[in-house]
Amino acid sequence: MVVPPRYGLLRFPALRPACEKSARTVRGFAECDRGVAALEFGLVMPVFVVAVLGMVDVGFMLFEKMALDQMLRSAAQLAIEDPAEAGLYEAVRLTAAPELAVAASEATPQTGEVALSVRRYGVCAEAPDTEVAINATCAGGQPTSILYRLEASKGYTGYLLPQMDVGAQVVVQIR
Repeated sequence: MVVPPRYGLLRFPALRPACEKSARTVRGFAECDRGVAALEFGLVMPVFVVAVLGMVDVGFMLFEKMALDQMLRSAAQLAIEDPAEAGLYEAVRLTAAPELAVAASEATPQTGEVALSVRRYGVCAEAPDTEVAINATCAGGQPTSILYRLEASKGYTGYLLPQMDVGAQVVVQIR
């Protein structure tokens, strides 16, 4: 039986022992395919692991962002009752999800706590970007619109992602 030299080791497993003997020559080493799967695994696996860890990290960051959004939606529902800034801040702090530790006051958020900002202000219909006093009267005798601006942010440190702030904001018009 004549075996073509180029494909002999691939087609006939019985010739595998020749792979060890011929590995001493350059041509024999090039024809030997033992360990190729292990080499490919070693090259691809680190890239795959980093990609999976990156996806998990982004998933955790998005979870924190959605938790902040949900907290502010609940705060917007509370703001409709117009409890004043301090009352709204305390209500949000007490009703926040367990994984969101809201700082005891706006001025002193600690590491890992949510920095929550609650601001109540007024605007006139003809100039919605200009803040006015809440008890002021706008042009034409119209009362001011009362709004609450709720902002929340939290520092996020991931496995692969750098330190970053995740935040959300909501503006609620109550009158």
